[in-house]
Amino acid sequence: MHALNPCRLGPMDTEVKQRKLSVVSRKRSARPTENTCPEELADSSEGAKTDTDRNVTVVFDILRKNKRARLETLVLNRQSFAQTVENVFALSFLVKDGRVAINIDDNGHHIVYPRNAPAASAIASGEVSYSHFVFRYDYRDWKVLFLIIKLSYGISIFDLDDQPHCL
Repeated sequence: MHALNPCRLGPMDTEVKQRKLSVVSRKRSARPTENTCPEELADSSEGAKTDTDRNVTVVFDILRKNKRARLETLVLNRQSFAQTVENVFALSFLVKDGRVAINIDDNGHHIVYPRNAPAASAIASGEVSYSHFVFRYDYRDWKVLFLIIKLSYGISIFDLDDQPHCL
């Protein structure tokens, strides 16, 4: 038989094998005897400001007081890369809402200045639209800014913890 089909390795078994039936056992859990409801917590979102809300307010207050600032000096925090990123994040909310504008001056610097936010009716009618910006910023960029910008050239503020830092 092997001579007729050289690809076969051995005789072909044609017997039907019995399949083993697997038994599925379900775990029986005890049903609850009483109905319980989750405990309702007080709504902490009302009235409580988050760190981002506080940062947005601080950035806008600085701009309102100074009327304009260079972007890099507004967001740079010399002690913390993470705080610098949070400052950029807070600035992005102000730009999105139309409360801040960023333009490039004659020297090529990005200048940030406050402006009045558009009315809700202008946004609803489509007369004004939201705008966004994309900002690539990493640790190396922070180090370069840290070295380029002079210590005297920065907008210093005091944190709520009374610890000075540059925003």
